[in-house]
Amino acid sequence: MLGLLLTTCILLQTVISGSPDDPIYMVTVTSQTSGGGTEMLCAQILLLKEPLSIMVTLQTPGVSNTTILEESVTTKFQRCVQFQVPFVSTDTVAIVHASVQGEKTSLSSNTKILIKAISKVVTIIQTDKPIYKPGQRVMFRIVSLDAGLLPYSQMYKTVELQDPDSNRIAQWLNQSNTGGILDLSHPTTPEAKQGIYKLTSWAEKGQKTIHTFEVKEYVLPKFEVTVHLPAVISDKDEEVTVKICGKYTYGKPVQGEIIAEICRRMSPGYWGGFHTGVCRKYTMRTDKAGCASQNVDLKPFAVVSKETRSESTFDVECMITEDGTGVVLKGSGSRTFNHNRFCSEVEISAPTSFIPGKMVEGKIIVKGPRSSPMANMTVSYGVDISSAMSSENLTQLTTDSKGVAYFSLDTSAWEKGTYSIEARCPRGKKEINAVYSSPLDEKFVIDRHVMVPFYSKTKSFLKIKQADGALPCDKDAQIRIQYSIQGVELKDMQALDVFYLAQSKGGIVQHGSHEVRLSSGEAERGELSIPLQRMAELAPLVQVVVYMVLPNREVVADSRDLRVQLCFRNKVSLQFSSPQKLPGEKTFLEVQAEPGSLCSLRAIDQSVVLMKPEQELSAETVYENLPVQSLSDYPRSIRNNFCGRKKRFRPSKHMVLRDDVLSLFQDVGIKVLTNLEIKRPGCYLQIAYMSPVDHVYFQFSGSAGPSQEGLPTVHPMRSPSETIRSFFPETWIWELIPVGDSGRAKVEHTVPDTITEWVGSGFCTSPAGFGLATNVGLTAFQPFFISLTLPYSVIRGEEFTLRATVFSYLSKCMMVEVRLADSTAFTAQPCTGCDYRRCVCGGASETFSWVLTPTSLGKVDIKVSAEALNTGELCDNEVVTVPERGQIDTSFVHCW
Repeated sequence: MLGLLLTTCILLQTVISGSPDDPIYMVTVTSQTSGGGTEMLCAQILLLKEPLSIMVTLQTPGVSNTTILEESVTTKFQRCVQFQVPFVSTDTVAIVHASVQGEKTSLSSNTKILIKAISKVVTIIQTDKPIYKPGQRVMFRIVSLDAGLLPYSQMYKTVELQDPDSNRIAQWLNQSNTGGILDLSHPTTPEAKQGIYKLTSWAEKGQKTIHTFEVKEYVLPKFEVTVHLPAVISDKDEEVTVKICGKYTYGKPVQGEIIAEICRRMSPGYWGGFHTGVCRKYTMRTDKAGCASQNVDLKPFAVVSKETRSESTFDVECMITEDGTGVVLKGSGSRTFNHNRFCSEVEISAPTSFIPGKMVEGKIIVKGPRSSPMANMTVSYGVDISSAMSSENLTQLTTDSKGVAYFSLDTSAWEKGTYSIEARCPRGKKEINAVYSSPLDEKFVIDRHVMVPFYSKTKSFLKIKQADGALPCDKDAQIRIQYSIQGVELKDMQALDVFYLAQSKGGIVQHGSHEVRLSSGEAERGELSIPLQRMAELAPLVQVVVYMVLPNREVVADSRDLRVQLCFRNKVSLQFSSPQKLPGEKTFLEVQAEPGSLCSLRAIDQSVVLMKPEQELSAETVYENLPVQSLSDYPRSIRNNFCGRKKRFRPSKHMVLRDDVLSLFQDVGIKVLTNLEIKRPGCYLQIAYMSPVDHVYFQFSGSAGPSQEGLPTVHPMRSPSETIRSFFPETWIWELIPVGDSGRAKVEHTVPDTITEWVGSGFCTSPAGFGLATNVGLTAFQPFFISLTLPYSVIRGEEFTLRATVFSYLSKCMMVEVRLADSTAFTAQPCTGCDYRRCVCGGASETFSWVLTPTSLGKVDIKVSAEALNTGELCDNEVVTVPERGQIDTSFVHCW
């Protein structure tokens, strides 16, 4: 919502236009860069009447001048060159000076750019797991990339590990990386303090990177609980179906009881005080698919009056108790009630300038509580040359399924001046202590958007068409440009050039021109396409500028930010030799990447991922670490002269008024040196929201019981019919491997004994760039196995119940006998009335238990076997069967 009009008289004159007979020159360069990096500068000269020389230099305080471009030209000239930016210890304002000289020509201009002392190096720390038990080894890698996501070789002065009390417990000095990757590890002690640990690296230029992980005594979750809710829940709905499912990490359904508490909760802070909401409890049992559905009558959850129609949510909290073991795991889900009566946010998306006589298209985005889209919402909008909007001038629109309403404005009758678009939608119940500037604001959520006339002598224009969604990253893109040339005597001209610049991550990376063929007359309209190539280099955002110089020396232009799908130049893929293997079998993990890549491979238990899924490395986390994702506006230190009192402000939304050609370049942070008229003469009103800080210019951017650290190899089978499982790691694969010239490599490993899904992931670096593979899974599974349920630790002399669950996914029933091996480390008593010989049918499980009392300190070995007996007895009215392999399954674990 428009907060305050700030009148700042800004003198936009940076150069003085020369004679109409002078040649035309334009030089473009990014307004901000990082010391020590490389940037691109583009220069053009048109309408030459004599041989000319052009020189562009960079003048940095305390550094000798750098010649960026020096060329003699005799015909139309266009060139982009890369140049080295000098290192600076602090943010420094430098001068770019352009000079065009001939016998009868002498043109020159200056502009300021900001060289920042920050490094454009991206540093990411990845641990093999997000959470560790005391005594486990922490393995981690530090990868360094430049702004183009190429591997960056450097030395880390210090790498440090701190415990939860900020005590330094490990340190590595002067560590150099290989291929941009540094591989380190550190063991934790069995007595390690629980809490959050911090890894910190300091690079040679002082860049500091922090990564945290947790040390905790935990038991891995055996299964996952998910809650499925409708996408939208409305007050008009009479009933809602809630579906709750439990699934083991190896993909099979969980059998057990579900207790769900379903509540409608009202948000605090509204008149009438905090409303605790309405809650109901439901008890269900999972079906064969591991799910249960409940049709919930919404009548008990209905609000009692309009006065309480504040923000409210439909919350589900549930827990599944596994049959036999009593293991309880929780899940939750939530949806915001769609009242279809009020909104929380409204936003106008439209240009900040208009060309009189041309249609203006925009949209109104309406959101409800928790920023949910408000479909079928009535919203009002209007346009006025003043900020006061009367209800009579408003037009009503209805939002679509995404909460968006579109509008078009005819500007043919608009006069000179600033126009305000206003959008309103009904506000919810007034918040406690809320202060509104007017009774109107108390009733409606309001957004106001300002548009000013675009300065053009001829009303000619270029317009970049908005792409439908993000641009693809795996193929070249074509950007559509509309053009209209009016009021210009084209004379005998047969063509005009449309120039374009593409900027990504704060620097110009692509450029070119497109010829527009002309017919005779004074008006040309049409559409053209410009190519964008190597799209992976442009992610996550490309800022495009297009411009054209007309015969009357007027410049028409447009600029736009376009999203690009997140991908990388180094295409990395992973594949296991088979998606499912028996524990103890051999398997291969194959990686494919650009030749010469160095690849970091990892495979961890899905149970670990369930504990902290947000810690996984993703394309989003890589791009979020970029020091610069895009540029917007100029920093105050390099803006042009102010004619009036300087103000400190921070727009709450993007408010660079795109009312002339200069502002279009300014909007994407590109500086222009030229002798053309690219700015509105004199001063203009600058509209902003007040705040006591400067503008932000850089937009930064399933187990067989608890998995235990066990022996490093798989025990051989004692007999052809017995399978002994004792290798239960949490991290299975953690390797650095080169792929060589072929771009392929395989690593062979033995599948651990944990019945679970192993999640494989990896990233690679090479001269071609960084690449991140999509996760792949391998399920370690056998149709007949035993799983132990154990506490994390026990006290000597303390009784506890050991539970062993036999799972069978065979098609027929078995007669199973379970045995606990004797040990001097504990005493064991059978549970009262327990039978250790039972029928286990396909898709079912049986749980057996003993009462154990530890008699010694330290690690204790527990060995439990389940044997399928060939007895000839009947189970469920059928003759029992015996599996072909693994007639006896033995689980051998090290506890406490």
